[in-house]
Amino acid sequence: MQRIKSLDTFRGFIMLAMVWVHLCDWWLREEDIWFSNAVVPVLKLIFGPGFLLLAGISITLSYRKSLIKITRMDDFNYDILKKEYLFRATFILLVAFGYNSFVALQFMNPLDLWKWFMLLTMSISLFIAWPLLKAPKFVRLAVAVIIWILNYFIFKYLLPYQGQMNANGIIYYLFYNSIDVIPFPHYFSFILIGTIIGEVIFDIYKIDHQKERKLLLKKKITIPSLMLGVPLIIISVILDSQLSLERTSFIWILFAMGINLTLLSLFLGFENFKLRVNKRRLKFLFYYSYYSLTIYLVHNISYFFFLNQLNIYQFWILVTLYCLVFGLVLRLIHNKYGSKFSIKVQVSRLSSALAKRLETI
Repeated sequence: MQRIKSLDTFRGFIMLAMVWVHLCDWWLREEDIWFSNAVVPVLKLIFGPGFLLLAGISITLSYRKSLIKITRMDDFNYDILKKEYLFRATFILLVAFGYNSFVALQFMNPLDLWKWFMLLTMSISLFIAWPLLKAPKFVRLAVAVIIWILNYFIFKYLLPYQGQMNANGIIYYLFYNSIDVIPFPHYFSFILIGTIIGEVIFDIYKIDHQKERKLLLKKKITIPSLMLGVPLIIISVILDSQLSLERTSFIWILFAMGINLTLLSLFLGFENFKLRVNKRRLKFLFYYSYYSLTIYLVHNISYFFFLNQLNIYQFWILVTLYCLVFGLVLRLIHNKYGSKFSIKVQVSRLSSALAKRLETI
């Protein structure tokens, strides 16, 4: 199965949005913080939910390809596949704790060691998603919706206990510490929805006939995503436009899903239906996708560059230059070193090597 460029482009767009959001939070001066308050909540609808939605798609594509690999290779079996997956989740968890350790040291707060940044949410999601990968699509959909509903009521119940040293306060800390970032209960269902979409995409891309594949993609993914995404956006705004940007509300979940389903439909259309898009720009986003985990870790150095120093005009100029230069550097690295600087690829390779090593012991 060939690499799906549109998914890479979508992920690259999400990573670019993430960098933009963080620089907005870090670099803008206090007088212009209104711009961050207006724009960042909208972009965060894309970064967290979109990244996890794509993660679910990627997990399923990799899982289904590995199942085929089992039937074709004598030295590869389901136990190795399972070990590879769990090793990958474990390595991401270790990286997450390493990342959180720096945050805890920076702010001198040991409680930040358990802080729901993206990597911690991703690793825990991977562990919990594994047994669900074999479940039928309707079961995963039901689980995703049930988690969304239960999470809303559990969060509302536990919120008054935030910071208290009792059972409910500890449970709140474990599930919702740092509610301003990406707590696992709010976001896990996006991965489950992604696994459903990924399964449909995989079945479509197994078809060799290009014309038939495009028609099926349009019928089963592009049009349904658009027809579901746009109404979700409209309904969310009609119900409460303010709550649609409040990440602790159920309306926000509908809004975020609508936004990302619509974007998924558009990006798939860019590649598969030859819409007029500058291919160089899409290639530029590919590098942000290929080195996504590397970017997530490395770009944090930028926190110290212009901390709360830039006005709105300086911000636009410097961030535009920053993103362009960052993309050009990634391109040079890719052309010269390929996957060597991709932490995501190295984690995958190390996981595979360890899984096969354990199988021979």
